Amino acid sequence: MSIRWIRHDVITSCTQRASERRFFFKPTAAIRELIGVSAARAQKRFPVKLYWLEVNVNHLHYGIAPIDDTPDAVTYYVRFRQLFNRLVAEGVNHLWGRRGAVFGAPASEVHCLDNESVHECFYYAITNPVKDGLCDRVAEWEGFSSYPYLAQGKVAEFCYIDRAAWHRAGGERNKVSIEEFEETETLVFTPLPGTEELSESERRSRIIAEVCVRESRFRSQRRKEGRLAMDKNARARIDPLSAPRKLTCDTPRPLCHTVSSAAYQKYEEEAKQFGQEYGAASHQYLRGNFYTAFPLGSIRPPLIRSAVSDSNERRAA
Repeated sequence: MSIRWIRHDVITSCTQRASERRFFFKPTAAIRELIGVSAARAQKRFPVKLYWLEVNVNHLHYGIAPIDDTPDAVTYYVRFRQLFNRLVAEGVNHLWGRRGAVFGAPASEVHCLDNESVHECFYYAITNPVKDGLCDRVAEWEGFSSYPYLAQGKVAEFCYIDRAAWHRAGGERNKVSIEEFEETETLVFTPLPGTEELSESERRSRIIAEVCVRESRFRSQRRKEGRLAMDKNARARIDPLSAPRKLTCDTPRPLCHTVSSAAYQKYEEEAKQFGQEYGAASHQYLRGNFYTAFPLGSIRPPLIRSAVSDSNERRAA
């Protein structure tokens, strides 16, 4: 699937990994607040539908979709992710006293074509720390998870200091109190498809029940393998600048998630057609035909002009 194919009628399951698989997202209150406020600020500025947001020690999972099929919604989808990544990266570097890239590569993105696939991706993401043996139960996880908000009814409110506004007001030079620039943002989660008609308590009960089933399954698997889940003290000893001793290969990314072979085949044909149309439009656009029509759900490629070509044009003029 082209990473530029943005569809409003499906949910995109995204996985974003930390650079060199480092444990930048060690489960702490500071990381939890950073992830939450970054997503809330980005969503307020660029509205998107966010279905889940789960953070492991060195990668993030989230389910996302544009709010509708308009060009503005497609732009918001892209801008949300850019702003969210930037805010998280800045916060992580500040928190751990480092510089450099926080995310090692573009996110892996897969479209979920049906409700069953969406739910499977959601439960995989929300129980990911348990699967990896980082905790025994999702409720024990000190890192960011949508579980407290989707299963326990908590409000996803996060506070931050608007330092840009503080500096514009004179900041330390004018002895302006920084506490006056504290802002509170709320992160909004969209109910999973197929659960919209349920009450909030019914949705919470379903999530809790399914999570418990998976926790029990992972617990049994660890018992057979003679492994124990990390406890709170072990998680506190994680070095956020370290990385796994052995780097495993990434799981091959599927073309899409679906339980239907017919839906898969149809999607495969549509994806191929989209790629051809997008490639042809990009070719024309980059040749200077700026009014070229692009397929729905795509973003124009960046126009990159080299210093050499600019210099040659100036000499020719």
